Amino acid sequence: MFFSRFDENPMLSNMYEFDTPVEFGWGTFWSCEAAYYGAIYLTCCPLLCSKKIEALCIAKRVEKIGWLDVITKCVNGKTVQTIDWLGSLTKCTNGQIAQRIGGKLKSCLKSELSPDLRRLILLKVNEIKFALPEFRSLLLSTGMKHLVEATKHPIWGCGAKHEAARNPDNWKGKNWMGGVLERIRSVLRGDKFRLVIGDSIVRNLPIAHRTDIVAWGGCTTNRLLNFLKLFAGSHYSRVVFHVGICSISVRKKGKFIVQNLNVPKRRAQFEVFVRRMAQAHPTVLFFYSSVIPRVDGLKLKFQKCLKTHNNACKQSIDNLFLSNLFMIRHLNFSKTDKLWKYDGVHLDRIGQQLLAANIKQYALAASLADLAEKRVFVCK
Repeated sequence: MFFSRFDENPMLSNMYEFDTPVEFGWGTFWSCEAAYYGAIYLTCCPLLCSKKIEALCIAKRVEKIGWLDVITKCVNGKTVQTIDWLGSLTKCTNGQIAQRIGGKLKSCLKSELSPDLRRLILLKVNEIKFALPEFRSLLLSTGMKHLVEATKHPIWGCGAKHEAARNPDNWKGKNWMGGVLERIRSVLRGDKFRLVIGDSIVRNLPIAHRTDIVAWGGCTTNRLLNFLKLFAGSHYSRVVFHVGICSISVRKKGKFIVQNLNVPKRRAQFEVFVRRMAQAHPTVLFFYSSVIPRVDGLKLKFQKCLKTHNNACKQSIDNLFLSNLFMIRHLNFSKTDKLWKYDGVHLDRIGQQLLAANIKQYALAASLADLAEKRVFVCK
């Protein structure tokens, strides 16, 4: 079954404009396209390039020349740090204009989000859209048909338009938009999925069917928790989040500074973010996968800091005592130092299998009875 913005089944398209603005949790938008780029902005705003320059007064000029012209002028003038991106997307009533504003935003980012992270955001956006009765009934009416977006976009569409899209030989695109709609259709029928999200160490983990793996290279624990609060989505029954040494080391003036959650300010921030995430999705079970201990390859000071960090996380989770929050400690990694690649940062194949086994045993496959007994699971 085909859909596109202008031809067939336009209500399934991400570019479809609502009759009235819809609340998405991070703003009120007139289309899913605008909500998607609003989420991209909230996720990436710390990565906006260019220095902080005197703000261009957009509010006074928007009535005369429009949001897109103002943003184009700002981008060309290198004043992108002070653009009201979220405000412009909120006021944009046209899906195509929202897409063009999003294109300007992406050009201002130092690095783009990974494809699986963008797909996760799109899942959340469309989950909210298809919770509305008229869109829900439309999607469920497609039955078990394969959904294909007939656009030339190489990633979201099938890579062909109009009559050319009817020939599968012309499908050069990945059709991610169609895949997202099929996933939401399964969720509306009662299917549940799991999510494993973290920094680059979770990439390519051998996890079973119905589990999404999302790797966000270089992210920290607090930033990941803030992201999950908005975009975890109710279509996941269980979410495992794992961040490594990025959470206990920061780069300042070319040097790595070691720190941990023993610092009261950092620990309080961690607890606030954890509580917000767990309370925002009370039906989802969250599992914090601790930083993996190292036997060799790290300085003694860093090893002590890593142990202190994991102990502080355990104490915080025990003290919060949230019914849908648990912790997994990977102490079985401390028995050998032969689980890492030559860079000393990423796991080798055997290390990935061990991490995946820990996550599957204590998070994805654990029964509700096991989870009711304790909050912290230790892998020995």
